[in-house]
Formats: sequence, C-alpha cells, structure tokens
Amino acid sequence: MDPSLTPCIPDSIREKFSVFLSFDKPNEGYGRRKFGALNSLIFNNYNRKIFLPFLANKISNEIRNSNNTFDLIWSVIQGQTMICLVPKVANKLNLEYVVEIWDPPEWWLDENHFDSYSYHKVMKAFKRLLLNAKCCLAASHNMAKEYKEKYSAVCVPVIPSLKAYSPFIKKSDNSEFHIGYSGQIYSKNEFSAFIDSLDSIKWTYQGKRIILYVFTDYIDTVILKQHPNIKSSGWIPQEELLKRLSCMDLCYCPYRFDKKFEVIARLSFPSKLTSYLKSGVPVLVHAPVYSSISNFIKDGITGYVCNTTNIDDIAEKVKLIINDGNRESIGMNGYQLFLKFLTNETMKKSFYKSLGMRDTNYEHCTD
Repeated sequence: MDPSLTPCIPDSIREKFSVFLSFDKPNEGYGRRKFGALNSLIFNNYNRKIFLPFLANKISNEIRNSNNTFDLIWSVIQGQTMICLVPKVANKLNLEYVVEIWDPPEWWLDENHFDSYSYHKVMKAFKRLLLNAKCCLAASHNMAKEYKEKYSAVCVPVIPSLKAYSPFIKKSDNSEFHIGYSGQIYSKNEFSAFIDSLDSIKWTYQGKRIILYVFTDYIDTVILKQHPNIKSSGWIPQEELLKRLSCMDLCYCPYRFDKKFEVIARLSFPSKLTSYLKSGVPVLVHAPVYSSISNFIKDGITGYVCNTTNIDDIAEKVKLIINDGNRESIGMNGYQLFLKFLTNETMKKSFYKSLGMRDTNYEHCTD
C-alpha cells in the first residue's frame, strides 16, 4: 500500500486471515517532481526492472513460508506498481489471478506525468496483465465491453453498490424545486455551466424557486456567497445522505467533457450515481455522449441526459424536467435500474462469477 495511507482493517476481518502481510509501495508520482520527464524515466524504469522483481520475490517467499495453500490471486489494479507486480507474483506462485480495475491506467499515467517510454512500457504490461488474467472486474459496462474487444480479456462489470431496500420517497415543498448534488466536485467546468444555466433563468421556473443542495466539503465559499440558492451541508453519513437525497426533486450528476479526460469519462463510473438511483429520485446526467453514464441512463426513461455544456441548452433541459409529469415514475425506473445492476447482491454475484464459483455460492454470502 501507499505508505502515506493508514487503513484500519477491523478485527472481525483480520481474524479470518490465514496470513496478513503489508508492503510499502514505491513512489508512483516521480513525473510530478522537478525535471518530471527525466525523473519518470529514471525511477519508473528502476522500479520496473529492479525493485518490483525484488518485491515480487519477497512477497512470494513470505507466502511460501507461511505454509498455507492458496488457489487464486485477486488484486485491485490502480497504478503501475500493481500492473507490473501481480503477474510476477502469480508466476512465482504458479497461481491464476483476477484483477479489478477502478480507473483506466491511461488516466493514472497522465496524472503522474509519465515520460513516453515508461508510459509505453506500462501500457504494454497492462495489455499482458488483462490477456493472462482469469477475469477482469471492470468499473463499468463500457469498460467491460471495451477491454474485451481491445485486449481479449474475460470481463465482468462490478460497479459501486449499496444495500437494496426501498427508497424513502418524501416530496419537497411544491413551491420549490430541489436539486441534490453529493461528493467531490471534480467536474468543475460542468458544475459551473450548470450553475450559470440556473443563473440564466434567475433560479426560478413556473413559479417554483430552484434550490441546489450540495452535500460536500469541496465547494468554494465564494460560490456560496454569490449564490444564495445554493445550500451546502458538508459531508454527512451515508444513511442520512440517502434520506436527504430522497427529499429532492432531481439529483445532478456531471462528468467531464474535456477531451483530456475522455478515457475516464468513457470507462469509469461515479459512485454518486449509485446513491442517486437508490434514492428513487430522477437523475440528470450531464456528460458527453460517449461517457459510461450517458450510456447507462436512458433519457426520459430511467433518468435524464444532457450531452452539452451550452448554458441555454442546459436551462432548457431543466425546464423540461420541471414540466415533466412523468418525473416521479422516471425516478422509480431509475430505482429499478439500481436494483438490477447496483446492489451489493449484484456485486457479490459478479465477484463470485469472476472467481469461477457456481451460482449456489451466492446465496451463502451474507457479509
């Protein structure tokens, strides 16, 4: 793990382990330092050729010396370390491996300013990783489809999930239209365009005052001062968040349009959308047409989709949603989408499928 992280594994889980070993990851952001390209070239290739083989030997020897028998390796792949390390350990222990991809590696490599040579080497290793994996747990249906076609990988989509139970539907004041947003605001340009679109109609339509409730600590206080119709609650517990979202008339889910982020928009999946759909409130997906969430939500059926950053077009979409007499049924259609694809039970089934276990095992897993 990254040495800057300090995860706490509950005793109830730790006591189930036959063996527990912890190893520090090497630095993965050399390209962010001064002389980034040169640092990336020197240190990433040192890690790939010297340190990671050494670490693979160390891990493999520790596992062999534990006198335990293992059937399979399961690894979350985030960054170049795990891309290169997993096949080495699997080969030394003569084990099959299953990988789970949270974000496409291209995004990670770009964010860490990899030099072109190291970039090429990691992507080549990623291709081999997927080609030889028993299964790849993909972060979205788009990712599963693309990796199957591009890398001939066996893929199963595993999307962020929650427990399945009925939403707490509670209607808001009929004189107001409440919009909910939760989580980090990483789609800043899209979020700003959405606010500008509400500014353009003076935060009111058909006699309804529009209020935007933002459940995050990541919002500029200047924005709050400039827009009294934006109410910030900061971070709140998940159960409380779901109750608050259920009081909304609409939930807002933006994804970046910038071509620089095309691969992550196309292949990743925002966990906030799972919470939104569980709430039973209709969702407005504000994302490019090629994004995973634009393909997941069907406009006017399981939610609403807006594929533009044009302020006037966004405003027109908001007006259409406020006027839509089928809005509540669309919200419930979205909830059915949650039940089909985004529950813990669905995730369990996908996970067990990736391990090659039979359906009869699904019902016995309750944790």
